[in-house]
Amino acid sequence: MASLRDDLIGHLLARDYSSALKLLQGGRRPVRTLMGLLFHEEPIVRWRAVTMYGHFALAEPDVVKTQLFRILYTLSEESSIVGWASAQAIGEIARVAPELAREDIRPVIHFMDDDEVSLPANRNTVQLAGSIWAIGNIAETLPEMAFEMGPVLTRFIDDPDPEVRGLSIWAICRISYKKAAEKLQKMLDDSAVIEIYSYDELNTVSVGQLARKALDKINGTGGACL
Repeated sequence: MASLRDDLIGHLLARDYSSALKLLQGGRRPVRTLMGLLFHEEPIVRWRAVTMYGHFALAEPDVVKTQLFRILYTLSEESSIVGWASAQAIGEIARVAPELAREDIRPVIHFMDDDEVSLPANRNTVQLAGSIWAIGNIAETLPEMAFEMGPVLTRFIDDPDPEVRGLSIWAICRISYKKAAEKLQKMLDDSAVIEIYSYDELNTVSVGQLARKALDKINGTGGACL
């Protein structure tokens, strides 16, 4: 017999979010299981758990509200663990239910303000990448909050880490930050390839392609950022 964890993973991989939701409405144990999947070794499982938190927030906002503190705690130094997909989960909750996570998303997207943890010398790249993705993810539902991160995102356009610079360019596209255009122009030939999760799938794209899409969006000649 499959375990609760296996059942939940199966539903997520099948994108059967309604069946997954029924499991989550069965008490505390399934809810703890979902949070555990944010740390799963398979990226697609982690990402589908992120998506599930969005569905869960719409169906059970009171339950998710109590979870937000626990998820946010995994991003703090005091927790002594790596947050993996915790920032992304909060970003997804904020996207689908902005009022529910309006305060919790602030420390997530402002994680990159702190040079102690965001610059290459001693950064936490996992949490930085999660923070950048969260900014791009909330661009439509919390546009002012996302747009204010434009200057910081621009700093990372030419970052030595391809995931960091690619995600930053994608987020800049999402917020249509025009002041980044000059730096974006210099990245058009960047052939480094990364994965970005969007619309339930991991999408493979080069940094140069992302820069072109961002410039097209900023110039009004394109719309899609992936």
